[in-house]
Amino acid sequence: MSRLNNEEFLQLVEKVFAFHTKRAPGIAVSVEMVNQAKERLGDVPKLCAITETRACMPDAIQYMLGCTIGNGELKILESIGRFAMTLYDRKSGKGVRIYVDQNKIDKEKYSELYKFFRRDRAPEVKNFGPERKTSNALVVQQLVDCGRNIFTLEDVIINDTSKPPILDCGICEKCGESFFKHQPDDKICKYCSGELAYYKKA
Repeated sequence: MSRLNNEEFLQLVEKVFAFHTKRAPGIAVSVEMVNQAKERLGDVPKLCAITETRACMPDAIQYMLGCTIGNGELKILESIGRFAMTLYDRKSGKGVRIYVDQNKIDKEKYSELYKFFRRDRAPEVKNFGPERKTSNALVVQQLVDCGRNIFTLEDVIINDTSKPPILDCGICEKCGESFFKHQPDDKICKYCSGELAYYKKA
């Protein structure tokens, strides 16, 4: 995979913006991260991904690579909270981790990009108004202006390349619905037990 020129990059970013439904700067950053990591890995028949944040990055991966939570090829380790991802070969476990290297962002020349990763943009940017749109566009422009060279890549080996297990099913004795049994003797689903009662009937 060859490196995209700026026009190709921005065209791809627009497509992922549409998929994400928001013009979030993290999408543009993630698109470049996928490109660089994939280029370094080369041709991998079964590519999988891990992200260290839930923000933006998973959508870029899903759109560009087809790795999803549903097919078990995308894991989100959001409790780490770093703006980083790893693409890897499921068969060998060999992968490339790429992260935003703060030391590569000139805080004077690319101040909006620098502030973006510190959640330090102007207070009015936090509101979803024209100031936010202007700032978001500037972050993307500064990413392009700096040559999209704010990342560090490192070769890694993934400890566990397995997919999540496929659990046995049971019929909940309370609601009568089919559910995945986390323990062989589970009789009721986690909603009916109250453990994951995320809604109430209207």
